[in-house]
Amino acid sequence: MPGDERGQPLADQHRERQRAELPSDPGPSGPFAADDDERSVARQGPPQPEVERVHRGFVAEAGAHSVERAAEEIRAVTGQEVIALAGDVTDEGFIPELIAETNRTLGAVDILVANAGGPPAGFFDDFSAQQYRDAVELNLISTINLCREAVPIMRERGWGRIVAITSIAAKQPVSNLILSNTARAGVLGFMKSLSQQVAPSGITVNTLCPGYHLTERLKVLGASAAQKEGIAVDEIYARWAASTPMNRIGDPREFAAMVAFMCSERASYLTGTVVQVDGGAYQALI
Repeated sequence: MPGDERGQPLADQHRERQRAELPSDPGPSGPFAADDDERSVARQGPPQPEVERVHRGFVAEAGAHSVERAAEEIRAVTGQEVIALAGDVTDEGFIPELIAETNRTLGAVDILVANAGGPPAGFFDDFSAQQYRDAVELNLISTINLCREAVPIMRERGWGRIVAITSIAAKQPVSNLILSNTARAGVLGFMKSLSQQVAPSGITVNTLCPGYHLTERLKVLGASAAQKEGIAVDEIYARWAASTPMNRIGDPREFAAMVAFMCSERASYLTGTVVQVDGGAYQALI
């Protein structure tokens, strides 16, 4: 196990720092502030404000223009080194390249946030068998392959954070999202199993299920629903807001704060969980 110049294992260093840094009052940054250490992050998906306290990061998306724009936004917020790499996470050759480039340029991966976009909206009769396979490749297999590359690095260092972002649809199916309902539920099973197997190595594995947040993905779904129904997109937003007890659509920054917490030292005893961030929309007890 790697250590510092005194030979102290990294896992022990993290535990000592955690004991020293946990105040009874979380302070002005709030309970979701990430720790101040430098972290090397391999991040799949669009940018979120949780990067404000993570010092170095890697962002991967499919489109070269969008991924570079995301990196620029993060650099502007943090003033830190951020590297962009365009690629397709359903291409098994791309994921080793992503992790290897992170290791080469930023150091070993400490945090992995798996956040692939969702498959198309629609119903059972709308899709072929191949489209179901594509959805599983996009949401489930990409998460598995990212973990296959990152976990050995984290095990060697004795510390790691893995967060998979799925959807409330993984626990409470949405009628017109049958592809997402199917693929994302598999992510929950994989992440729970993985959490039990890597916990002794100081790696936490958790899943977040967002409800309605005003992200680019939600805007696409809203536009699609509005076109099909022949109504204004604001009517779709109002309907979604009314479906949550808080009667509003979430701000992406609220969700980002939970991601940051999951990746911090303060979440060191939290693993194998599935947490809804949905304004109370999820109706079940478990």
